[in-house]
Amino acid sequence: MEAALVWNESFRVRSFEVAPDGRLTLPFLFGYLQEAASNHAKALGVAFIEIEGRAVFWMLHHIDVRIYQRPAWAETVTVASWPCGHQGLKAFRAFALRDAEQHLLSEAISAWLLVDPKRRRPVRLPEAVLQLRPTGLPSDAATTVLPDMPPTPPWEATFGVSYSDLDLNAHANNTRYVAWLLNALPTAYPEQALRRIQLTFRSEAYLGDQVMVQSWPLSDGSLRHSFRRLNDGRLLAEGRTEWSRLDQ
Repeated sequence: MEAALVWNESFRVRSFEVAPDGRLTLPFLFGYLQEAASNHAKALGVAFIEIEGRAVFWMLHHIDVRIYQRPAWAETVTVASWPCGHQGLKAFRAFALRDAEQHLLSEAISAWLLVDPKRRRPVRLPEAVLQLRPTGLPSDAATTVLPDMPPTPPWEATFGVSYSDLDLNAHANNTRYVAWLLNALPTAYPEQALRRIQLTFRSEAYLGDQVMVQSWPLSDGSLRHSFRRLNDGRLLAEGRTEWSRLDQ
């Protein structure tokens, strides 16, 4: 039987996935999205693909997540995920996170690349992926323009890539970047609500790398972020977050 083009997967929020406020942490939210995307790709037959006789793997290139409410401990939530078009080497996938009453808690659009594991370079999308188009591509998905980094000194912190940060592709998983970003912020930020996070991944971080995370406040109240490898200054990822007071 053919897999549905819209995938639904349920998750129960576990005690070790919540923050001190009793609600799901952002790294675990990213983990839910990744798990749903991976399982759907497997069901569609596009999780394990060979190009020119060589197995390639999916790599997250960009994600834009809007957060309306974080689920609480012991809540059961459902992630809906579906492919929504492609452009060039990028395949787009959308997500919607809902509670048991079908209230929308979070939604996201993401762009993925198929990468050659030897060259560590993107490859062309095969026909099996190009045909997965149940919905149109959102107008703001193809291009994401991040504001320039301000000249003011940033907040910064450095993290070492340890074995527990690595995934099946032997690089730091995207969920670790989210954790590093949050851990690098001033202590005032846990007292605010994160409403949106945009991340674009430029290169890979490997075991033993030292990653410097820098954050700048912008005039509109959002934050601009960069992740650089210390030994060569290479930009690994960059992004932007939007925040509001907890009572808003």
